[in-house]
Amino acid sequence: MNDIYSLYQINGFVRQVVEERMNELFRVQAEISEIRISQKGACFLELVDRESEGEGKICAKARAVIMRQVFPLIRMQFEQATGQPLAAGIKVLMEVTVSFDECYGYSLVIHDIDPAYTMGEMALHRKRILERLEKEGVLDKAYELKERLAGLAGNGLRVKVDDSDKSPGWKFSECEMRGIPVRVEIGPKDIENGKCI
Repeated sequence: MNDIYSLYQINGFVRQVVEERMNELFRVQAEISEIRISQKGACFLELVDRESEGEGKICAKARAVIMRQVFPLIRMQFEQATGQPLAAGIKVLMEVTVSFDECYGYSLVIHDIDPAYTMGEMALHRKRILERLEKEGVLDKAYELKERLAGLAGNGLRVKVDDSDKSPGWKFSECEMRGIPVRVEIGPKDIENGKCI
């Protein structure tokens, strides 16, 4: 125990062990918590795993990278299949190799992402949202309000309930981009107070 090692040497030992013992592809599921695309075209992510579904406590974190040579293809395939970009909050199933660099530490190198897994997660997330809205009576009230407004509408006006799983910000932006002049918002507190926005 008299030997003294530099940090670089110790990290070199760790890299060697990682290269020898973890030199295969692993299938890993995780949630993207941060994503950044470099000017050179590589994609850097922070991945997390939670103790339970949704907003559970984070129990693991890892940095990951999609190299610039494969990122355009992975991005295109993911967006075509799911209809949305890779973004924070999305759960993904990836094929990765484990990497360790003396200066940058441990990270995962992503070689592929399975969009079918994410689509399944999106469908499950949408189902949970709709179940919650139904349980709280929001959907029933929204459709009741739709019928009332449709009766008043006449004159070629259309009324629609947006029960998609998109975020409120996305929905508001979509309404503005499509030129929808009137938007009515309703939630559990609105129902409780007998009002809507």
